[in-house]
Amino acid sequence: MDERKVIVVPRAQSGRVLRELRLPHPRSGVLASYYADTENEVLLEVATIDMNGRRSWLGDGWVSSDGSLSVMTPTDPLFIYLGLLTTISQGGDEWRYVDVDSLRLETNDTMDALSIGALLDMSG
Repeated sequence: MDERKVIVVPRAQSGRVLRELRLPHPRSGVLASYYADTENEVLLEVATIDMNGRRSWLGDGWVSSDGSLSVMTPTDPLFIYLGLLTTISQGGDEWRYVDVDSLRLETNDTMDALSIGALLDMSG
């Protein structure tokens, strides 16, 4: 049997198909999970509270030994854009001009080209 997860999602995105994106977090640059409601152009950031196996969830006829809780909150894509632009435009000691459309072409260990493409397709 698959392990169940408890995830809190905004009501507007409940029951919708969400696309998983792996993008660098604007503050730390570490790859983080985001989900996109591409139909409504909403970007959701995922924050997980891990209980390290010390809690469980009980449901109607099921028990989950993973007591972690994930919360999806809407976030402005501008924060991701600015983080990406800052990372790409810094070339050593000098800054260089970077067009937003060139982000689709820039990929490295912390960026997934498909995720960036989905993010840029959202008008925010």
